[in-house]
Amino acid sequence: MDIQVITPVLNEEKSILPYLKIIKQIKTNLKKRGVNLKLAFINNCSNDNTLEVIKKEKKRLNFKIEYISFTRNFGYQASIFCGLEKLKADAYFINDVDLEDPPEMINEFLKLYKRKYKIIYGIRSVRKGNILMNYFRNLYYRILKRVADNDFTPYMAEFSLIDKEVRNELIRNKSNFPFLRSEFSYLSYKKIGVNYIRNTRQTGKTNYSFWGILKFAVTGFLSTSTFLLRLNTYLSFLIIFLNVIFLFLYLYYNFNFIYLLFINISFIILMLSSISLYIARIYKDNLNRPLFVIDNDNSKFET
Repeated sequence: MDIQVITPVLNEEKSILPYLKIIKQIKTNLKKRGVNLKLAFINNCSNDNTLEVIKKEKKRLNFKIEYISFTRNFGYQASIFCGLEKLKADAYFINDVDLEDPPEMINEFLKLYKRKYKIIYGIRSVRKGNILMNYFRNLYYRILKRVADNDFTPYMAEFSLIDKEVRNELIRNKSNFPFLRSEFSYLSYKKIGVNYIRNTRQTGKTNYSFWGILKFAVTGFLSTSTFLLRLNTYLSFLIIFLNVIFLFLYLYYNFNFIYLLFINISFIILMLSSISLYIARIYKDNLNRPLFVIDNDNSKFET
């Protein structure tokens, strides 16, 4: 059985060696059980020595390492989908190089995989880090679960083991805004979550800024729910009712018309803003640009 490890990297030169040390041990243990673990780094156009470190270790280590490098930073989700599309295996293990999601959990994932689960994913039941950030993150996922178009699993991460059947369906997605967590929910394959405590980053620094997190949250919301569009319809009934009330007050009790005008303008701004987000997404998808572009000068991968 071949398992392909997909590891996106962006400016992670300090994280490569600690990660490879653990992966090498896992590979050795799994080999005894008839499992062949393959590793591929998806380099999202790092501007440090990440790629050089990968190349050096590829020559030094006695197990196979592949890498794919992009011409620019196409984003984390694009990195995952690139690995799924370009690499072939019986199953795929998605894991970050920073060791916040422990790669050793692949052993537990495999036990569940043998019980015919198609998607096994990590659930961040306890997450170390900024308390305020964790609060807003949990609030975001609770809201998203309530308004999602399909069943959505909160606290789920891309940290997962998936069957090749799931992979084959995932790569059929032609959107320029893939969101793996939402795709898992949409496909509705047999899945199960495993609770774990997420570690703090041991080396390097995170690539997520405040605006990066905000962009990720908006992208995830738009990929998961059409609630903002439906909200316009719900609010329109309320606005019509308020218009009737205020118009009556204006005609018979000389009520200040400015309040009615303010409510209607606010509703129009809200409506146009939410519609614009979805139209922008439709426009970009219709451009039909590739989700990623591979730099063939410094990439090797199996097809």
